[in-house]
Amino acid sequence: MATQNGHLTDRFQKGHGCFLADNMFAIARVMATTDEILDYYRNSFADPGFSLNCQQQEVHIADSGEMAWSRGICKVTFTNSGGQKDSGQSRWLKVWVKGQDDSWRLH
Repeated sequence: MATQNGHLTDRFQKGHGCFLADNMFAIARVMATTDEILDYYRNSFADPGFSLNCQQQEVHIADSGEMAWSRGICKVTFTNSGGQKDSGQSRWLKVWVKGQDDSWRLH
């Protein structure tokens, strides 16, 4: 996924998850609410130098066929606090549940 559409990220975030943005370990701050996560993306997408390129690396479906997980890596480019172009990388994990209508939904 490479996009400049911050509003699309709300389709992939759940309020009961947590999100560690790039370099979050260094500042020890976890975003755990939907609003915090969406604010991070809104602010990021407002940066003209921001780009996000995510690649799904693998998907596993449970033997029951009712649950799956996927993982991947995202590379991000942004303008740092000094006004310079910077970059980073993060990993993601998503848990999916198959609905009664046979469509997959994030859990």
